[in-house]
Amino acid sequence: MPRPQRFLLSLAVFFSTSVLANAQIGVISNPPTANSLLICSATAAGTPELRPEGYTELAGDIVINCTGGQPLQAGVPVPTTNVVVYISPAVPITSRSLAPSAYTGSFASEAMLVIDEAGALLQTGVTGNYGPKAPQSLCTSTTQGGCPAYVSFAPGFDSNYSPVNYAVAVTAPNGTTPAANVYQGQVGIFGYNSVAFFNVPVLPPAYAGVSRTFRITNIRIPIPGENITGVIQALIVTSPNELLPIGYSYYPINIGAVGPAGRNSVTSLISGGGNSCAPRPSPTLAAQLTFTEGFATAFKTRVIPGGATNSLPFNGTGNITWAGEAQNLASPANQNIPGGLYGGFVSYNESGFILPAASFTDPASNITYTAGLADFGTRLKAVFTNIPSGLTLYVSTTSTGSVAVPGGTSTTPYAVLVAASQHGESSADGTAFAPLTSALPGSDGLFAYPLAADSSGVTAAIWEVVDSSPFAQDNLTFSVYLACGTPVSISPPSMSLGYSPESGGGSFSTVTATEELIAPVPRFDLQAPCTTNNCVLSANASPSFSYSIGGPAPASQVVPVTVVPSTLAVAVTPVVTSPEGGTWLSALLDHGNLYVVVNPLGLVANPLNPYTGYVRLFAYNLSEVDVPVSLTVYPQTALSISMSHTGNFVQGEQGATYTIVVSSASVGPTNGLVTVTEHPPIGESIISMTGDPSVWTCGASSCTTSKSIVGGGSYPPITVSVIVASNAASPLANTATVSGGGSAASPSASDLTTIVPLTCNFTGGATPTVADVQMMIDEALGLYPATFDLNKDGSVNIADVEVVAAAAIKDSCVI
Repeated sequence: MPRPQRFLLSLAVFFSTSVLANAQIGVISNPPTANSLLICSATAAGTPELRPEGYTELAGDIVINCTGGQPLQAGVPVPTTNVVVYISPAVPITSRSLAPSAYTGSFASEAMLVIDEAGALLQTGVTGNYGPKAPQSLCTSTTQGGCPAYVSFAPGFDSNYSPVNYAVAVTAPNGTTPAANVYQGQVGIFGYNSVAFFNVPVLPPAYAGVSRTFRITNIRIPIPGENITGVIQALIVTSPNELLPIGYSYYPINIGAVGPAGRNSVTSLISGGGNSCAPRPSPTLAAQLTFTEGFATAFKTRVIPGGATNSLPFNGTGNITWAGEAQNLASPANQNIPGGLYGGFVSYNESGFILPAASFTDPASNITYTAGLADFGTRLKAVFTNIPSGLTLYVSTTSTGSVAVPGGTSTTPYAVLVAASQHGESSADGTAFAPLTSALPGSDGLFAYPLAADSSGVTAAIWEVVDSSPFAQDNLTFSVYLACGTPVSISPPSMSLGYSPESGGGSFSTVTATEELIAPVPRFDLQAPCTTNNCVLSANASPSFSYSIGGPAPASQVVPVTVVPSTLAVAVTPVVTSPEGGTWLSALLDHGNLYVVVNPLGLVANPLNPYTGYVRLFAYNLSEVDVPVSLTVYPQTALSISMSHTGNFVQGEQGATYTIVVSSASVGPTNGLVTVTEHPPIGESIISMTGDPSVWTCGASSCTTSKSIVGGGSYPPITVSVIVASNAASPLANTATVSGGGSAASPSASDLTTIVPLTCNFTGGATPTVADVQMMIDEALGLYPATFDLNKDGSVNIADVEVVAAAAIKDSCVI
């Protein structure tokens, strides 16, 4: 089975965030620490509150900090390790994949690992852009070793301003180009609650006062429906552990805590008399809708303005203006997010770590998705029902408040109207942020936007948060207005409030979708949440494998899986249910095919009790699908071989034949390639080896097959055709051997064959005569039955006449 894509990233060695401008990393002239062991610890950079309504809540960063270790020489490759993060309680990681999965390709997600805070622009003593001063560089190679990192040294100054050399990572021996320092995590390789980072280079800090930092960021998880009310933890395992010694301890790290749910309310202000709408030609206030955070920072803005705009610390040159945020830097659509390590990220922004180089353009929609860039900010949705014909419903285009233009450094909560229908909530990276505007004032002074009800009297309004305060629980209030040209009999429209669905549209297709109306979906999968009506996940197969000890592992099997829509995110989790346990089962889902793989090496033979397990397929809001798998392990194969022939062979005979039969005397089936090899004696030479072409592939002196036979069964026979030399001795022993198929031995078989002289005196007398020659000619001409095929080539012909003529001349049979 092809290995999944792995990203190899290199290491540029300087500060962690805990080692500021006067510290040195990798400085040669400083003595190594007294303890030369590499010591690493993992901590949470923060423990943010997570919204119980969020399907892709952004957990806190994980920071691995290392000190000590042995110095490495210049020019040698930086050693690498693998890092796997598991989420507990076990929930699917919903960090978005940025490329379509391919069986031999990428499963890279927007979860990122950054080495030594690359791109943070922290000042160091080294000359050149290394460590935090290095630009963020993503390794995009799909093969191991594709982004090599080598040890080099760069000049600089220590804290006393004395000249020293710094150890750095570069792309080639003796090079100066900083090696790649960012790579993407692969979600689901070791279970739906895992993200793995492969081939992470680890350059030991080694020297006094020096540390090495690995930051894991942008891990997202779902909270609704998971019955999570407490702390979210991360467990970290590394392999080889000695290169980054934090694994196997399973010490939990708190990366998030589930906060209180948000609250929504409706304040009715309907006036005008009874159950009718008196003529109201202009929008008249009828109600106010209020959305309240469950905790400070629950309302989040969309994207990050440029770093220079907000004078971010350690970022004097500012960050790049991303495609999506370019629309948000001027009124009325700009949004605010001051501060942050990477040019703007803080806990009250929907986006995480932004890396334009890690992007994927969907060929169907032509939308480009960028790693860590949110599709939108927190959206608030109101659904209205029972709207009668003749009544026009309006909502305010903004929340109430004193903020005329959002953005800048304001922390006054503010939201703007972005959609006015059930299917208008979609928005995507790289597109313009375009709020809906109106010049029609409502009776309370806010601008009113008309909502068009569908045939069933249902409509919706969606607002997006563009300003929020990280210091207090925000309230956002919106106005609802009514207008009618003639009196209309009404019941007050009913309203259902909640957070907006993610992009893709249609997830609120009807008001009966109550699970979404009351369960907010702030962000941010690429399709609507599945229900049993619009998504399908099914598989009908039970792969069964057999293996004989000593043979190769069985080939993978493919199980067709129905996945609708094709973009549906499906987690794949192999589970072993046998009492013996183990990790012999793995699987990978790609483009509707589930590739099931077993690795039985090391398992004990037990043909009466197969090993069992299943592959669990999971898509959010759908029932789990289990694909049962069984593996039967047999004792080592015991092959046998026999060889036989009929009658005596004649000196000079062409096409004499042997028959070879290979059998299995073992309990289980053969496993792997089986090879039969001929070893003819002196006096015989092989013409050909043939067998059933659906089983055997034969060459000049051997036949092979990858077909399997059960214990006690036999393969179809092989026929060996030989030429017997004219001077062949008697008897001759022909030998054949068989190997492979899981057999520990290579048994052989011999057949002892009597070789007799050629007889060519047909008419009597002591020696061949002219009469014998004439008789052979008559047989060759068909005048008499063809009786004497002297050279055994299948017919009586001129070759046989030549044999008799030569014999008559020499007074003996010759060929």
